[in-house]
Amino acid sequence: SLTKFADVILNSFTPILVNEAITAEEECLEPRADEQIIVSESLGFCLLLPETYIQETVDDSSTTFQSGSGVDADHPQLVVEVTDAGSQTAQMLTDDLLREKNELTGQPNMVTRYTIGNGNILATMVDGATGHESERLLLFDHDGRRYQLAFTPYAPAQPELAGAMAELVTLVTQSFRFLP
Repeated sequence: SLTKFADVILNSFTPILVNEAITAEEECLEPRADEQIIVSESLGFCLLLPETYIQETVDDSSTTFQSGSGVDADHPQLVVEVTDAGSQTAQMLTDDLLREKNELTGQPNMVTRYTIGNGNILATMVDGATGHESERLLLFDHDGRRYQLAFTPYAPAQPELAGAMAELVTLVTQSFRFLP
């Protein structure tokens, strides 16, 4: 009967208490065997990276992730910078970068959209923007903060890194979460 079916469905749900705080352990994804979890409480995020990557904190608003030593040019690197968004949104900054590149080069801009943080935030990836020619910049805002993720090196002249770069971008964009 329909009533019995509805009871089975309703009884299969797990209640979640709304006033319980979500912890970083519950929000962040579990790493696979060849990955590691990175949790930055001060910058408000967690993400997964290949296990060979090491973290170097640059300052209170920026951290760098690189494979092996800092002189390793055979692997892509990631720099995460978190600043006060102020009055300029990430979309406004993206528009400025694209306009500058178009004015200087007259070339079309490569722009990719990603969803970040469990699909709650729309982010924009800009490849090789003016002043950032060797980077792929992923820009988005969250809770009044601007997140700028720079993937380097972005250089079409280095096709041997294209696969590794694509893997890093995929891993980061799929695993990036905001901490509660």
